Formats: sequence, structure tokens, C-alpha cells
Amino acid sequence: MLGEANVIIDRALELAEKSQNANRQYTLTHMNVTKALILTNYLRYVKDSTDRSVMHLRTAINSYYYFYVEYNEYSADLTGSELTDTRWFMEQFAIEPHEFRKLIVEKENQQKMQDVLSAYYKKPIIVMWK
Repeated sequence: MLGEANVIIDRALELAEKSQNANRQYTLTHMNVTKALILTNYLRYVKDSTDRSVMHLRTAINSYYYFYVEYNEYSADLTGSELTDTRWFMEQFAIEPHEFRKLIVEKENQQKMQDVLSAYYKKPIIVMWK
């Protein structure tokens, strides 16, 4: 079900990017956080150690980056279970040790995740990747 939701969000993002609507950026930003939340729940509840999980982890990082760093003016809109899921995702990088750190080997994604953590916790965060 999460996989289907992810495909639908991808399609909706494509359509929204072509839109001329005044609320376009707000819509795109919230679609990205919805995608991140879907992927977070996938990573949390589907115990899968394949390349697909690594791909979903990278995509979740990019979606959270879009929401918390690039368009952070919308990040205060999360509530309830959304915040719980987001907190769980952030803790996977902020609390020692966790396998997610080992899966992110690209410097660009490491920097993005560090930026996301800093924006989320509202203070500078340095992650020791090795």
C-alpha cells in the first residue's frame, strides 16, 4: 500500500510542477513531506535490506531536505502522528548507532541529512558518518 501511495505522490508531484497555480509551492512542499512520511513508514515497518530500501532512504532524505531546508517556512504545519514519524526518522541519524548512517555513503546525501537535522533540531548538528 505504501508503494502504491508513493507512485501516486510521484505522479501528483509531476503534475503540480507543471501547474501555474498561486499555491503551487505550498502544494509541492506538502507533497514532498507526504512522500517523506510514506517512505519513513516504509523504512520503519518493512524490514527490507535491499537496494530498494537504500533508494527509499535517499528519496526520504531529499524530500525532508525540500521541506525542512529549501522551503522551511512550511515546516511548522506538521502535527500529531506526522511529527511522531518525522521524529523517528530524525532519531535514526541523531542517536548512536543506527544502520541508516551506514547506508548513506554519498557526501551530497550526508550533507543534506546533516542540514535536515540542523533545521529540524534548530541548532547545528554534526553527524559522524563513520
